[in-house]
Amino acid sequence: MKRRGFTVLEMMVAAALLAVAATLCLQMVMLDTATRRAAAQRRLATREAANLVERLMARPRDQLTRETAEALELSPEAVEKLPEARLAVEFDESADDGPSATRLTLTLTWQGRSGQTVRPVRLVAWHYGPKEATP
Repeated sequence: MKRRGFTVLEMMVAAALLAVAATLCLQMVMLDTATRRAAAQRRLATREAANLVERLMARPRDQLTRETAEALELSPEAVEKLPEARLAVEFDESADDGPSATRLTLTLTWQGRSGQTVRPVRLVAWHYGPKEATP
């Protein structure tokens, strides 16, 4: 006797396999979305930190102070897309016998989707030369 069609058992097994495959695909899409979001946040944070360091380093050395650094603000886009974003700037004057220099370290931190602080973006810049006299 020739059998045509599928039995109920075969249909249930096929449906279960299809459900498992769909679940795995959905999890992969969600993981990819989270990874892309985290990468976009890191790119934004890096660009924001680079812009802030550039703004500080464009100043004459005598205007490169903690007060000017504390006056820096994140862009509206960074505030919107980097939850709990915090900016920290550290200054270190060189004390060696070489040329006079100021080391500037800018650190930008924010929280990820899970509420934990992600690995910060940290940029270091050096400003060399004598401090200009203020008139």
